[in-house]
Amino acid sequence: MFCAGPNGCPVSNCLNSGTNELFMSHGRKKRSADVEAGETEEKLSAIIRVFAKGEENEEEMEMGNNTMMTS
Repeated sequence: MFCAGPNGCPVSNCLNSGTNELFMSHGRKKRSADVEAGETEEKLSAIIRVFAKGEENEEEMEMGNNTMMTS
């Protein structure tokens, strides 16, 4: 839900599923930027490693094909 305007989102009554306590919410939960930045950095590092491994495998296959052609 996106709320715009001078008053923002109306207050909602919500239930905490972990503790079964009611609480009032004014919209989306705020998240810590530090936690998200660390998770994003970790995900990007994993993606880069996968791409690098794929490129290594591709180079090995090309080298194998080249030696087969020259033999």
